[in-house]
Amino acid sequence: FSGSLELKGLRVRPDALALLGWEGLRVRSGTIHSIRLSVPWSKLYTGKVKAVIECLHLEVESIADSAAADQAGLIDELRAAKRKAIEVRIDQLRDHVQALEEGEESGKPTRSSAAGAGVRLARKILNNITVELSDVNVSFLNE
Repeated sequence: FSGSLELKGLRVRPDALALLGWEGLRVRSGTIHSIRLSVPWSKLYTGKVKAVIECLHLEVESIADSAAADQAGLIDELRAAKRKAIEVRIDQLRDHVQALEEGEESGKPTRSSAAGAGVRLARKILNNITVELSDVNVSFLNE
């Protein structure tokens, strides 16, 4: 693997903004012409990871203003999103408890300590990432 990756002709998920913390907004339509990633594998811990995003076009709507979402539908959508988040967190906690129990029984280091090194590496990479955006167009639709 050379450390370069290019993706073209991508569609943006309707829940992409919610995943970034903007729960009240939904992407009605969105496209990305290309994303290029450059990863310096030989200097992963100290090198700069570069992401270039070209031609990001979004049409965004407020979930509360969406013609398709009446009040009951909006409440159901929010409840489903909260349920999913709770399920993910419960699975994470269950895995953590299981790893701790396995470590106590065997006397060996737990998976969580090995995962801790992976988390530190991921955090270091994310702190060293450079993102370039070009040709960004975001339209807010209010009906």
